[in-house]
Amino acid sequence: MRDFTLTFIIDFVNNLLPFLILDIFSNHILTHKYPDKHHSKRLFYLIPVQILIGIGVQNVILFTMLLLLSYYLYVVLLYKVTLKSSLAYALKFFLFYYGTLSALYFMLSYIIDFIPNSTSLLSNHFYIYLKGILLNAVIYIFSSFYLNKQRMKGQTINNPYKRSIYFIMALIILVLGCFIIFIYTLDASKETMENLVMVIFLINTLMIIMILSIYEKIIDSLHATAQRQIQQQKYEITQSYYDELSEKSNQLSSLRHDFKNHLAVIAGRLEQKAYSDALNYLNHITSQIQSAGDLVITNNTTVSAILQSKKSECERKGITFSYTAAFEKIHKLSDIQITIILGNLLDNAIEALETEVISNKYITLSLSQINTYLAIQCENPYLNKPQEKNGYLITTKAEKEFHGIGLKNVAEICDNHRGELHYSFENSLFTIKILLPNYY
Repeated sequence: MRDFTLTFIIDFVNNLLPFLILDIFSNHILTHKYPDKHHSKRLFYLIPVQILIGIGVQNVILFTMLLLLSYYLYVVLLYKVTLKSSLAYALKFFLFYYGTLSALYFMLSYIIDFIPNSTSLLSNHFYIYLKGILLNAVIYIFSSFYLNKQRMKGQTINNPYKRSIYFIMALIILVLGCFIIFIYTLDASKETMENLVMVIFLINTLMIIMILSIYEKIIDSLHATAQRQIQQQKYEITQSYYDELSEKSNQLSSLRHDFKNHLAVIAGRLEQKAYSDALNYLNHITSQIQSAGDLVITNNTTVSAILQSKKSECERKGITFSYTAAFEKIHKLSDIQITIILGNLLDNAIEALETEVISNKYITLSLSQINTYLAIQCENPYLNKPQEKNGYLITTKAEKEFHGIGLKNVAEICDNHRGELHYSFENSLFTIKILLPNYY
């Protein structure tokens, strides 16, 4: 009974890990078909299926076919993909996972060959089980860390829990190693020691699964928070733009309503030959018209809202802001990505000029279509050369944990769209240039 229970737990873990790997890859690449409330219960249905396949099917070919079928059904039932696409995806994952697992098996077996008296391990069921769980756990850990890191790329929020998770994982591995060494110092039979090692290994593996599942939930929360922040920023900028648009419209309506009266006043002063008064009055009316019509209008509402917001901020801070927007449409970038790029470029320029003691503070921004690329260029004077670390500009602010990730996010958006980002500092002028594909 004890051997059956241990074998059952081994099969359970060995069948659970590949599905967890498939699950984190699918969540990263595909879109859920059902709400999170229902999607979170998926493993309660899929794990028993995998256990039954692993325990009940002994034929290798039949086992492989049923396993691939279960992957296919998992993708079809839970994600928004076509039947053809889901089959291709399941097949790719199957080849990737078992190709990686086979490569790790050969590497580990090659290393074991150098250990004295290791040939008996090849026929040792304990060693085979242990190796299977170990390699599955390694693939799961690296896949989880890599994909969660990818999910946090380009986000406006740092991950404060990353180091804690790394520490806990290292501690689990250290404790596992210490326990195994301690067990082998006991005066017990070989079978008893192997069972103890396997039980401890399984417990630690389940702990790793639990911790990485919690870590994934943390990443989900951080990702959602970052998206809400960007959406809130976009909403505030757009709302401010429309408020200002409404105010300018009201000003123009008021001027139009009183226009005849203004002309009568000017005509009266001209009749009285009070030319100086007439000119002053005309200049006053002209300035009001210019102020009412001084609104940023481009072919993209989000771009217009951001430029208007930053233009108003520059006016309050005594910075001259000029722009050109020579493009018809932005095809590849989402509104959130546009907000991240333009918001960070202009925020960095404004913050830099606020700290500089120079008389001529200005920012020049241009957006233009060059062949199939959207070209974005931002310039501002800057006396001190920007600091760099690992190819990225770093902030000079005291709270470094909460700043300095802006341009990194911009660079990651450029990388994801196969674009280019370059910056230069010459003759006290900081220039940043971005090229992004922009076509249907």
